[in-house]
Amino acid sequence: MTQAADRLGIDTDALWNDRLLPFLDVREDDRKKAVTRFAIFLPLAILALIGTVAGTAMTDGNPVALFGGFTLFVLFVYLCANPLVKLHGEIKEGLLTEIASAAGLGYAKKPQQPARFGEFCELGLVPNHNQRSFEDHFSGDRHGSAFELYEAKLVQRR
Repeated sequence: MTQAADRLGIDTDALWNDRLLPFLDVREDDRKKAVTRFAIFLPLAILALIGTVAGTAMTDGNPVALFGGFTLFVLFVYLCANPLVKLHGEIKEGLLTEIASAAGLGYAKKPQQPARFGEFCELGLVPNHNQRSFEDHFSGDRHGSAFELYEAKLVQRR
């Protein structure tokens, strides 16, 4: 075990063999399908982009050629990337949930607002912002102290 895992009381070998590996094995077919789809549609997207440039040049900037080619390019990029993006999110959430659970912590992918964030704002500990979002929220208790750990994206629009 690593020092960090030891401090958290996590048996990393058991975590990997009993929880993480089975979780990933169940998704292996989906991963292979997503990679195959990527390998098929990426070259088509590149060909669509090349065709758009060539078609627009050969038709003296015809907007139909430009719009049609670009639409085809966007469609192929979407078909190429969407399964991988979806699978990435599912795997990330599943792995973090399992790891947090093994450490006796809670995990939420997208919490509404962490419990004490408003207090931090009132105390001036958070920069000014008018848009915010939170993700990867871990919460729990360690050595008698409750804590929350999360990523906060704060945006100031002017």
